[in-house]
Amino acid sequence: PRFAMAYVCRGNMIQNAGDLDGAMADFGEAIRCDPRNVAGYSGRGYLRRKKGDLKGAIADYSEAIRLEPDYARGWRNRASVRREDGDLDGAMADFEEAIRCDPRSAAAYNLRGSARKDKGDRNGAFADFSEAIRLEPGLAPAWRYRADVRRENGDLDGAIADYSEAIRLNPRYVAAYTNRAAALIAKGERKSAI
Repeated sequence: PRFAMAYVCRGNMIQNAGDLDGAMADFGEAIRCDPRNVAGYSGRGYLRRKKGDLKGAIADYSEAIRLEPDYARGWRNRASVRREDGDLDGAMADFEEAIRCDPRSAAAYNLRGSARKDKGDRNGAFADFSEAIRLEPGLAPAWRYRADVRRENGDLDGAIADYSEAIRLNPRYVAAYTNRAAALIAKGERKSAI
């Protein structure tokens, strides 16, 4: 067990250098050294997701959560993978747990908002994006996603304001520019959209 974290640290460094296979091996070795190493399962889960092995990622995040039930990031990560895998109900349940574990996580509210939007719950999505913004006003994606909901609901002025804030926060946010232009065009302000 005493060498497990050394493998996790090296795995993180190797991963950052672009060697995903080497990092995967190190996270596996960390788990072999200490089968209760949450960071090893979490790191390997991340890499499995990155390589397209969603079932493997879910299994690793599930083990991390089993070992540490209040591991908010583990719940959030598994929820994101479940959403990506098309299991919206499972994702919603995991986002609920992530928020229970860390009610101040803007990322969890933002991600749950996206899952709610996927399920067609625009009101719930709007509430989650608004809470993410309240918790972390500098979270540009939350502004953009809330703007998307506003635009879908016909609130073009509110959408334009939210897209503009997302752009102010991240001047390279292409989707915010594109969607703001669409809202301006829908409002009849074609010249402003260009």
